[in-house]
Amino acid sequence: MTVLASLGSGLVLAGTDGQGMFRSTNGGDTWAPTDSGLTDSTLYSIAKKAGGIVFVGTSLGGVFRSNDSGKTWAQVSTGLTTLTVVSLVVHPNGDVYAGTSPGGVFKSTNNGNSWTEVNSGLTNLYVYALAVDSSRYLFAGTVGDGDFRSVQPVTGVQELIAQPELYALGQNYPNPFNPRTRLNFVIPNSSIVTLTVYNTLGSIVATLIDRERINAGSHEIEFDASGLSSGVYFYRLVAQQVARGEAAGAKRPEAFVGVRKLVVVK
Repeated sequence: MTVLASLGSGLVLAGTDGQGMFRSTNGGDTWAPTDSGLTDSTLYSIAKKAGGIVFVGTSLGGVFRSNDSGKTWAQVSTGLTTLTVVSLVVHPNGDVYAGTSPGGVFKSTNNGNSWTEVNSGLTNLYVYALAVDSSRYLFAGTVGDGDFRSVQPVTGVQELIAQPELYALGQNYPNPFNPRTRLNFVIPNSSIVTLTVYNTLGSIVATLIDRERINAGSHEIEFDASGLSSGVYFYRLVAQQVARGEAAGAKRPEAFVGVRKLVVVK
């Protein structure tokens, strides 16, 4: 076993050296292979984001992303000049950083859809460890030349945008779609968020965010409907504001509920 990630609620992913990815839904009591879409079975690094999005770095295949908590995977390596990805980290602003060997550090601002080299100041491009501290400085650990730190705290363009004042659930794009689409929403304050997809009978067919604490701002998540048949579906966002100093387990009033329609065409 080379990497581990706990996704909450007993869900754990374990990456191996040559045997691919395994998934447990009961806190590690039992495991099952979960390699659908993975073309490299040697896994070096793993990182997770809200909404069940997980990234894994491989020996020769670059980065793979899962949008469904590790059930299926897709390669997202456009822009990487080196496909040996030894380290991964998700910055609080949502950007993803990949440490490669020997290509240095790459950054993605769009969930891995594309990557840009960010090696200014690095004298060693064998980056085996990445970390972000509480002040948002990015650290890179190299083989032979020690550690490097970003010159200033890393921020994202989205942080310069004024904080939203109202909750909002946007229309997915594209729509109709096959098989992937993007859902976006806005929350004005730190909130506990649930985002689910229903069929016309009212049954849940996908849970994209399951009562996760999400910071204020604009957010986007990809939905993969590969396992659904053609038809009309609805996605529902529930957001409950988290009050400052709120005691753990305290009951919160429902702050926002939004529902929109999406159409799968195959």
